[in-house]
Amino acid sequence: MQEQKIEFVDIENVWYQPWWQSSWLYGFIAVLVCLIFAGVLYYMYRRGWCVKKMTFNQQDLKKLQILDVATYDSSEKIYQAYFQLTMILKIYFARQYSLQLEDKTDLEIIHSLQGLIDPVFEPLLVEFLQRAFQIKFARDSISEQMLHDDIKFVQKIIEQTSKKSDKAGRF
Repeated sequence: MQEQKIEFVDIENVWYQPWWQSSWLYGFIAVLVCLIFAGVLYYMYRRGWCVKKMTFNQQDLKKLQILDVATYDSSEKIYQAYFQLTMILKIYFARQYSLQLEDKTDLEIIHSLQGLIDPVFEPLLVEFLQRAFQIKFARDSISEQMLHDDIKFVQKIIEQTSKKSDKAGRF
């Protein structure tokens, strides 16, 4: 049998690098930090912190613009647009004057708004709401141009009544 010689080896130029000082750990931590940062940004975006806030009046005007650029190739679409148009107006007046209007008909809104809106707009608004009621429920004939004119009228009412109130909603 042969005996092996056991010798000590000089290891002065060799050293052990701990795992917490390795380059793969630094890379992993960098990727993890980037993912956490991206997750925080996504969370902030979803919660609405990074989005420009719009006032209720601006939101209603935006809805009216969307309604105005849509195409109406059938009478049914025009009738549906009048439902949306009067609902936008009801919600706007409910927020603007702190009234409960969502459950009221178009003709009941007229009585609720008397004395609250500008006297110049009151007869025009009464005429518009009566015409909208007739169009929606009696299915009166209507042209697309008349719908666009009514959308412009509602935009004008929202713009004029929102100018008269200050930031707190007071007149």
